[in-house]
Amino acid sequence: MQQETLPQRRSTRSEVKEEREELKLFVTQNSTIAIAAADRGENYYVLKVTSEGEEILQHGERDGYNCKYCRGS
Repeated sequence: MQQETLPQRRSTRSEVKEEREELKLFVTQNSTIAIAAADRGENYYVLKVTSEGEEILQHGERDGYNCKYCRGS
């Protein structure tokens, strides 16, 4: 994989929402995807999609990296 060089600017909420909706079309069960990392020293993370569709959290959770995911996300 090769990292794209994009202009440094923050996306608006409407842009993020639109991009999220578009990405849902490409993410299917058993596909492998890469997502941008916000962690220093990491450009992206590679993930395997295990569910058939999006899941809405019924309660808050923390993952193995101590990242917090709020109810409803």
